[in-house]
Amino acid sequence: MRFPVLIEFVEKYIGHPLPYREEIISINKIRNRLVHRDGLVSDIDIRNKSNEELEMKWISLKWYTKINEVLTEITYDLRKEGLNVNNLTYKVVDNKKTFKLGQKITIDINEFNGIAYTCAEFAQYIYSSMPKPGNNNGL
Repeated sequence: MRFPVLIEFVEKYIGHPLPYREEIISINKIRNRLVHRDGLVSDIDIRNKSNEELEMKWISLKWYTKINEVLTEITYDLRKEGLNVNNLTYKVVDNKKTFKLGQKITIDINEFNGIAYTCAEFAQYIYSSMPKPGNNNGL
């Protein structure tokens, strides 16, 4: 069963669209290029011929701390200086990256972490939506 068809099957079973559906499908498209096309974006991958780009979407966490009562994003430089961990908070942010026709797909460590977080959130939602042991409403 192809991945988008599997997603539709699960959505039909649980009765509503899955969260992070677009992100997971776009990540899977990128995975396919890495596995089957040596990481290159080709004509086959481009749906919108006028745009000639393949887009990957994912979510990630941005962490913040309060410094002098001001919410400040935790950056690499701020971490080097040290920070008060008593006032930590975070926001979920949407990310996207586009790859042009013929471009080699590259993913940095921060993007990888966000992709892994997206997959974990997606998997957790599916797991929590599945029937519990003893319930005979199986797939």
